[in-house]
Amino acid sequence: MNTVVERRSTGHLLKDVGKGVAVSLIAAYSFIVLLGLPELLTSPSIPTLWQVLLTFPLIASFFSVWWVLPLGAFLGFALPKWAAHWNRREALKKGAEVGLAVGVAGGFLIGVAFLTLEPGPLWTRFRKEPELFWGPLVLFGVAIGVYSAVWVGVFARRYAGRAQ
Repeated sequence: MNTVVERRSTGHLLKDVGKGVAVSLIAAYSFIVLLGLPELLTSPSIPTLWQVLLTFPLIASFFSVWWVLPLGAFLGFALPKWAAHWNRREALKKGAEVGLAVGVAGGFLIGVAFLTLEPGPLWTRFRKEPELFWGPLVLFGVAIGVYSAVWVGVFARRYAGRAQ
């Protein structure tokens, strides 16, 4: 009897982790598409819809997948357990706080990754032109933090009040 319960729990665990990974990939993809839409509307070279919906997101996803997949798996594992003990409003608020924290951290790391793509040592560029360093970090941190807060808050709200 215990084996059946353990298998069912493992099945739910794998299902929750899979949902977390899927939601994080969808959120990352849609964030990149949303970043590409203003480029589509304002660029003089006018990228095609195909580039905005497929090419740009796939290239950008390459740089963020190292953060998005493990984070989605962790949140898919942990968030349903946490949120099960909260009411919907509390789950939305605490989920948004978690999303903001991990989004700012991820935005900072992704900003550093983009800065290191340029030729020359990172810290040499930082000493010479610090405004070029902090601008992208703040942009990525704030944008990804707010965006992640919304997604994680809604995801947590979905699991609110399901304590067994």
